[in-house]
Amino acid sequence: MKGIDDLNESLTTEILVEMADSFFGARKAIDEEKERFEAQASAVKAIGEATLQRVALLHELLPEEDDIRKLYEHLGVDPQPFLQLVRDIPVPRKVSIPFALTTAGRYEKLFLKVYGEVTGAVRGYLHGEYYDDPHTPGRKRLTPNYDQLKNWAEAVNDKVQKVNQGHSPSSVLNFSKSLKGAQVRHESISEATIDGYSNSLDQSLALAPLDFQSYSLQEFPELPALNKVKPQLTKFIRGLYKQHKERINALLKHLNT
Repeated sequence: MKGIDDLNESLTTEILVEMADSFFGARKAIDEEKERFEAQASAVKAIGEATLQRVALLHELLPEEDDIRKLYEHLGVDPQPFLQLVRDIPVPRKVSIPFALTTAGRYEKLFLKVYGEVTGAVRGYLHGEYYDDPHTPGRKRLTPNYDQLKNWAEAVNDKVQKVNQGHSPSSVLNFSKSLKGAQVRHESISEATIDGYSNSLDQSLALAPLDFQSYSLQEFPELPALNKVKPQLTKFIRGLYKQHKERINALLKHLNT
């Protein structure tokens, strides 16, 4: 009987070790994934801030706030999100202005150039851009982006929920106790079970889900590509220059110094 008892004890110990590895391993894997998510969130936030600087420059090229609103109306985009987001964003002061024979031409080229940069930056921030993997020829990789990060947060939270439900501390303890029938019977008599506080135990040791909103990542409005709206923008810009010629000339001189 001693040999059987020793075998049972050995099997029990092995099962308990595997349970512990599974319990702590699942939590460690999620903690490590959260750390990678944090790093990616920082990268996406930096991309978003750089994008807003380009948007702020675009706004700077328009003499009046009402002109900014009219621009977005021409594009079929709600102006409020960008107006609010760039309110405290610093505007780059040293700007490379394209060559043209007239000031009006330089202004037009600059505005179209900056608008093109803005649409590309917004698209890259929201959806990412593919680039060649420097380590694997022929392979493409996607830059960090808002959509990817949001989907990742949802995937992480699904894993957190599964671990909290499938690897709860109380379920692990109850299963471990079931392997030791005599001990469980003894504890039942002495009322030393965990049944009375299993919910409290699970809640206190539960993994916390990611709070995506806490990262303050903004979902920018989509903007139409330059090649789709260039004629409308050109007409809009030429009208602005005629209306605010002196102010725009002074602005261009300021940006080029």
